[in-house]
Amino acid sequence: MTTSTIDQRVQAGMAFLDQHEPGWTASIDLDQLDMSRCDRCVLGQVYGDYGTGLTECDRLSVEPYFSTIAHGFSTGVDDDDSLYEYEDLTTAWRTAISARRDGEQS
Repeated sequence: MTTSTIDQRVQAGMAFLDQHEPGWTASIDLDQLDMSRCDRCVLGQVYGDYGTGLTECDRLSVEPYFSTIAHGFSTGVDDDDSLYEYEDLTTAWRTAISARRDGEQS
């Protein structure tokens, strides 16, 4: 797993989406956002479901293998701690998107 913080990973994901899906934040319902759910995560809300989003990110990426962990779209944790990390990831995405939206309204 990457040593980047969750906030750094979310910022990388936001930068990727900004480059490839301008205006993507309008697709996000913060009340429904849940990074542990394929239909309510960021990729799920932008692309319809996590799997479709992952395929699209793989296609758009210049990296040989698109990393959902490094971009804050997944935790990479498959044990009992995954729920807690997904909660932290969801909180980080909510905070970052809210800050972005607040900045756009100023």
